[in-house]
Order: sequence, then C-alpha cells, then structure tokens
Amino acid sequence: MMKYAVYVWNRTPKKAIGMATPYEKWFGIKPDITNLHIFGSIVYVKREKEPGKLEPQAQEGCWIGLEPESNGHYIYWPTRHTVTTERNVVFSDRQIQPVEGEDGNLGNLETSVTESEQPVIPVPEEIAEPIAPDEVSGKRVRRPTKKIRDVIEGLGEGSDELRHLTASLGQVTSEIESDPSSVAEAMQ
Repeated sequence: MMKYAVYVWNRTPKKAIGMATPYEKWFGIKPDITNLHIFGSIVYVKREKEPGKLEPQAQEGCWIGLEPESNGHYIYWPTRHTVTTERNVVFSDRQIQPVEGEDGNLGNLETSVTESEQPVIPVPEEIAEPIAPDEVSGKRVRRPTKKIRDVIEGLGEGSDELRHLTASLGQVTSEIESDPSSVAEAMQ
C-alpha cells in the first residue's frame, strides 16, 4: 500500500520544482500514468487453470498497487485475507464492499447531497382511479362453482342449511331495525 502511495506521489506535479514531477526531474522524461488506477478498485482475475463449464471464469479481488518487477498487479483477496501478484486483470467500475469481519468504517466522513444529486421520482401525468372491488378487470371471468350455484338456486345439499341461515338472519335484522338509532330515541 505504501509503495503505491509513493509511486503516485512521485508522478504528481509539485510546485516547488516548477510544476514538474519528481520522476520527471530524476529520469528526465515525463512519467507514463496510463497504469494508474483507483486504490481499492474491484478487479477480476482470470483463472489460470481452465475452469469447468459451470464455474466462474474469473475471481473478484481488490487492486492495491502495481508490481514493478513483473509488470503485474498486487491483488488483495478479501475472502482469503492474502495478497498475490497477478497479470490477467480486468478492472471494474464498482466500489468494493467490506467483507464480513472487516472494518468498513471510513471515519467520520460526512456527505451532503445537493439538490442536483437528489433522485428524481417521475410523476405520472394522469393518475388512474382505483378499480372498484366488484368490477372485473382482466380477461378472466370468475364463475361460481356448481355447488355454490346449486345452493344459490336452492337445489344442493346445503338448501336446508341456507333456509335456516336466512331465517335467523331475518330475525337479527328485524331486531336491529327496532333498536334506536340515536341517544334521544333511546331515552324515550
């Protein structure tokens, strides 16, 4: 990690040396910065052994710097907690998430969201009225089963039960109708 910090520092312009880089002053040529990447970027490393048909073709790791000796990259494997040097690396745009057991705390960083960064929620131009529960929507028409149709027509097994139920409901409704509907009626 420290090696990469020094690597970037030596390729950053400094005001004290006329906005040149320390690398440029030392070697006399401008540094090649095409290989600079964001520290901690997610990378995918192609497996060296031929993976099976259903196995992943690459492994996900965390990029932590360049290996100057072999033209490779230092890759941190969060699941194994190890660092290796790899050559077949593809960089991803995603940011790495802390693995269970690792501390993902970045300190007391406060972020403020400006109005331009607020998510825009689209508002429909026309708001549809809610569908009444008794309205049929869609293509399927629901019809009652044969047993229910027989009960409704008074033919099926439940016809005696249905007559008894309607008779008892009639008594209950007549009693409810005779109850007072206000406090004044109840006081009389």
